[in-house]
Amino acid sequence: TTSDRLETRTNGKFRGIFWMIKYPTLIVNNFFENPNKIVEYSKTLEYNRSDWKQKNTEWPGVRTKSINYFNFDLFKFIFLKTLSYYYSIPEMKEFNLTGKAFFSKTTKEDKKLYKKNEEIHKDLDSKLAGVIFLNKENDIKSGTTIYDDKLKVKLKTSNLFNSMICYDSNEYHGPSSLLKDRLTIPFFIDTINLKSPY
Repeated sequence: TTSDRLETRTNGKFRGIFWMIKYPTLIVNNFFENPNKIVEYSKTLEYNRSDWKQKNTEWPGVRTKSINYFNFDLFKFIFLKTLSYYYSIPEMKEFNLTGKAFFSKTTKEDKKLYKKNEEIHKDLDSKLAGVIFLNKENDIKSGTTIYDDKLKVKLKTSNLFNSMICYDSNEYHGPSSLLKDRLTIPFFIDTINLKSPY
């Protein structure tokens, strides 16, 4: 939307559009109260590979359908808990949002098949994006990296079990590596409409 971007001009001439960062990067440990139950649940689900010919279906490894299609309570929990770190209780009394979240599995074989998925990118169709890590083996190389506008590393997180990283979708970001197996829940909050009490 226009509130998320800034147009710059010199002597009345258009120079470009710069997308503004509205949300700070957030890291939360112990996201789920019972993460082992979530991991076991993930094993019962159906996963699909990416269709590289269709826009917005380019991902490494396999994913489920968006969680809201088969477990709305879990989907709602992820989104409400994430937004509770950014907004006050009065702000969240009246709101609506759209988004998507998936269970995702990748292996080191996916790095060979889908190298371009490690490219640094933005998710300009969303407001917020995040990843919940569900691997029990902690590895700084298998987390998520955030970059500045010059593509220099700002922050690198590990895939600490049951931790979540959330960031403004206008931030450059990408998986630090696909060299090891990963079980994650990537999510994207596309629109956020709140009725502010102030």
